[in-house]
Amino acid sequence: MPMNKKDRKSLSPPRGKLGKQPLMPQLLQVCRGFFQALEERYPMAEQSQYSLRDCQALFMATFLFKFPSLSSFLGALNANFRNQESLPCDGIARRVRANLRGLFGLQRAPCDTTARRRLDEVATVDLQGLFAALLGWLECLQWRQFFQLPTGELLLLIDGTQVFHSQSLNCAHCYVKEHRDGTKSWSHQVVVATVVHPQSNRALILGMEPIGRADGRRKNDSEMAAAKRLLRRLREQHPDVNFVVVADALYANGPMVRLCQQLCMSYLLRVKPGKGQSGLFAYMARRGYAEARWHAPSQIDAAAERNPRDCGTLRYRLLPCQRLNGSHDDLYGTVLQCERRTKTGGSKLLGEWFTNLEVQPSQVAKFVRYARRRWLIENCIFKTLKALNGMNLEHNFGHGQHNVCNNLTVFMLTAALMDQISLIWCDDFQAVRQRSTTAAAQWERQRIHFSDRLVADWIDFYRGMSHGFDPPATA
Repeated sequence: MPMNKKDRKSLSPPRGKLGKQPLMPQLLQVCRGFFQALEERYPMAEQSQYSLRDCQALFMATFLFKFPSLSSFLGALNANFRNQESLPCDGIARRVRANLRGLFGLQRAPCDTTARRRLDEVATVDLQGLFAALLGWLECLQWRQFFQLPTGELLLLIDGTQVFHSQSLNCAHCYVKEHRDGTKSWSHQVVVATVVHPQSNRALILGMEPIGRADGRRKNDSEMAAAKRLLRRLREQHPDVNFVVVADALYANGPMVRLCQQLCMSYLLRVKPGKGQSGLFAYMARRGYAEARWHAPSQIDAAAERNPRDCGTLRYRLLPCQRLNGSHDDLYGTVLQCERRTKTGGSKLLGEWFTNLEVQPSQVAKFVRYARRRWLIENCIFKTLKALNGMNLEHNFGHGQHNVCNNLTVFMLTAALMDQISLIWCDDFQAVRQRSTTAAAQWERQRIHFSDRLVADWIDFYRGMSHGFDPPATA
């Protein structure tokens, strides 16, 4: 069962300023408290010597420092790292052992097989409360005010992505696909929910929901069903937040719109161009109706476009009180349309969107910009997570028999959330980022610094990197 309100409240920090200290140790403390409460429902097996907190610390260290695989990270520890001081070990293993204790509170380091076996017994639905615990702790930094629109809403981006695929390896929760040649393939997919800043590339991951076969059933799950479960859980965790759901054309259907209305969420959904309202726009334009005329953006709206080729080349139109489609006569909203004028005098349709928000003709450009923020979840979240020099999300860190693959995805997304929090609110993390040309270069420097320099805590770790105390790679 998910973490209750009492356990979540015990992990929340006191209100007030956090000062100039790094946020990472406080975020890791929230994670350790979460797993300590979780261990009461998952007691250690009698033959196991390792707690969930130690397994969590091992995986979090792997993903926060962006090691390409769990075996490469354990290679830095070597076989002598088992909390046995009497055994000889080289300098790198000794430094890594001390740094793991100082930074992550790791007491006993399990091997990769033991860590996966301990994680396999934990239900993914219980781990999903980790996002709510971190965001509940983050209330002291007023994260909602940072991301909200001028009208008070938050743009909630939802989309699905694949995290694992194989033609031989599978488990009870894999999504099964039968090919025409008679072969089968197995995969794991997830639906991710993210809030984004309306004017920058900053984003926060709010949660995820796996797509597969729930409880080992034979019938495959669907992205739409997983998205519905995710939206219901987000409403339970954030009952007082005004969300605006932004999604692609897959979600522009009657059941999803009704669910958003039931959960008191607004929506800004893309519809497929060339169908539905596109024909109505063209018909009304031919008939000369004023409602179908194009609106040029103001100078302020044109200057607000982040893409230079969109400045002064876009135009918009809207139709209020339109049906979603012919199958749902009771679902009405406003249809927005945007196109770009080319240098040759032609035009290119950029998209159409269906929304229940009140949109005035002077506000169309602003709402279209909000709708086009949907690409951030693909460009700034999924591509970063799947990069080979980043989280390497599609790499098989472990599959197991039940929940390992989905649980490791939760850890990866949690590590990405902690990075996003540090990038926005942590001065020390920002200083380290500014000294690196790219994010990949920063992660490489962090791995070298973690392995080759003995640090006392996160302050020493970040301050050493920001002041240029990088050890040589051959140390």
